[in-house]
Amino acid sequence: MSLGILATCGTSIVAVKEYMKTVLHLERKFSAPTESFIVNQINSIQGYRVIVGTMVQTQSLHCTKEICVPPRSSFVSRSAKYLSSRIASEFFNVLSQRTIDLIHTHYLVDAMYFHKLTSRFSVPKICSCYGYDTSSFPTRYFGFARHFYPPVFREYTKFLAMSEDMKHDLQLLGCSETKIQLHYFGIEVSRFLNTTRSYDRPGRKCIILSVGTFEEKKAQHLVVRALAILQSKYEFDNYEYHLVGSGDYERIIRSEALRLNVLHKIVFHGHVPYYDTRFPEMYTNADIFVLPSITLKNNDKEGIPGAIVEAMANGLPVASTFHAGIPSIIRNEREGLLVQERDIEGLAEALYRLVTDPELRKNLGTNAREKAKKELDLIIGTQHLECIYNEILNRHE
Repeated sequence: MSLGILATCGTSIVAVKEYMKTVLHLERKFSAPTESFIVNQINSIQGYRVIVGTMVQTQSLHCTKEICVPPRSSFVSRSAKYLSSRIASEFFNVLSQRTIDLIHTHYLVDAMYFHKLTSRFSVPKICSCYGYDTSSFPTRYFGFARHFYPPVFREYTKFLAMSEDMKHDLQLLGCSETKIQLHYFGIEVSRFLNTTRSYDRPGRKCIILSVGTFEEKKAQHLVVRALAILQSKYEFDNYEYHLVGSGDYERIIRSEALRLNVLHKIVFHGHVPYYDTRFPEMYTNADIFVLPSITLKNNDKEGIPGAIVEAMANGLPVASTFHAGIPSIIRNEREGLLVQERDIEGLAEALYRLVTDPELRKNLGTNAREKAKKELDLIIGTQHLECIYNEILNRHE
């Protein structure tokens, strides 16, 4: 994401603030404990009044904006692919009491779900895409699920893709290229920023960190295999592998670690809430961050993992993969080390280089921190998002 994108619309943000137009954000379940990236986007918007519409309010993350839940939402089926006409009508009656100028839906699948509601509003509509909604969901029901999307592609004004990879996936699904705009929302860089990191701490165990849900595409189990190679081939065992997260795949990770005799080297922290003060400390206490994401057989893949950007802001050198949007934020040998997906030998070699070379850690970590500050900050992402809103609304008037 280039800062040049923002330069063309600096004055228009002020104009919109004077009128304080209203954006309705929609997410079916607002919001999962791991979806701080959505809540942070919404909380950071200053140039518009924001209303969040949802069917399930979890209160797992703190939202500073007004949240609207329709009447009788508790009767809505949790497995339904679409909002019923009756509930859509009732929700529309509630929301139409306000002046809605623009609708911003999160996830393509949620845009599909809310279609009977959003089609009642004659306002511009934006949808943010995040990963599985453009990759694995379309493969469901023997590939028939992709046919749920065309009405959304026709109805919506813009689709926000995090990377060229996601833009390509959207086009393959039938979305017009003219409706796709690259946009990365950003993370709270100031919360994770670490400008006093020491990259050379002789005699101390090297702390290797992964943060994320325990699931196959995050590939923590492959890190375990790479660590076994690190010990057997490179004879390096002065490390600890710290895992922050939870999920069904923990059983697989533990099983692999036990089989390869590295379980005693692993520390499982469980899920640490985003707003917990321990969360940024996990990055600060680490020396290396690793997340070798992979594409699954059903095409499930990441967008841009937020944990990687948080690690970059903290000045951590990153070992990851040429996967989805990751190469759009990390250049190999500049902000981190990238290997091909499932290349366990390559991952082990990358880890060996990092654990044994403080100067390499310093160069990659400082470059990553500068990249996060200059291009991946939430403030920059929100400014760009408000510019997108403004341009669309100006064309709609």
